[in-house]
Amino acid sequence: MTSCDEGPAYSTTEFLNYCVPVYDSLPADVQANWDNLTASLASSSFGEVFADIMISKWVIVISILIAALTTFVYVYFMHYCAHTLSWISVILIQIMLVGIGYFAWDYRRDQIAPSPTSRTSRWRRT
Repeated sequence: MTSCDEGPAYSTTEFLNYCVPVYDSLPADVQANWDNLTASLASSSFGEVFADIMISKWVIVISILIAALTTFVYVYFMHYCAHTLSWISVILIQIMLVGIGYFAWDYRRDQIAPSPTSRTSRWRRT
């Protein structure tokens, strides 16, 4: 089959070299099956993921554009003051790694601290 006009008894449109059926031209039983499929998919947790992505699609697109713009601005600045910006990047990465290490250590310390209501804390000497 070389085009979407040949073959099926319902009308189709071409999308990325695939023939996609037009919903209104499908037989009634196929439309009912499609409606049941989309309803069951929408009510499942898998369908909710795609619904959430569709709700937040503009936030995702804008985030990608901002990330690309930030990258281009950074590369532009690197062209003129690479030495200074590279050292600023190294210092900021070190500060972030030390901060992450501290917060991980502090979180773990809170996790292993005995609670005052536990049975073993009565017998521990302080």
